[in-house]
Amino acid sequence: MVSISEDALSALGQLAASQSGQLLRLSASQVCDCGKIGFAMEWDTAERPGDCGQRYGSLTVVYDEKSRPYVDGVEIGYRSELMGKSFTFFNPKLKNGGGCGGGQQ
Repeated sequence: MVSISEDALSALGQLAASQSGQLLRLSASQVCDCGKIGFAMEWDTAERPGDCGQRYGSLTVVYDEKSRPYVDGVEIGYRSELMGKSFTFFNPKLKNGGGCGGGQQ
């Protein structure tokens, strides 16, 4: 299950208004041997075979089976700081990576 903070949901809702696709595709994978996990989001127009999904009002978040071990339990946040705005991803079930300064983004 994916949880989305109110701030992140509001920002995604604003972005969705300018997109042709109403599906937000979330993907995650291990990006190096140290265990660092990388997360990505993109707009999509249709679900694919094997996708898991959740609805948040008019927004649907989907992810594939390969991403599921990393996405299950992830908390998507949003921060607005002096130097910019960004989405954050945190999964308390995953251990932070080591070696190359890993961790979750």
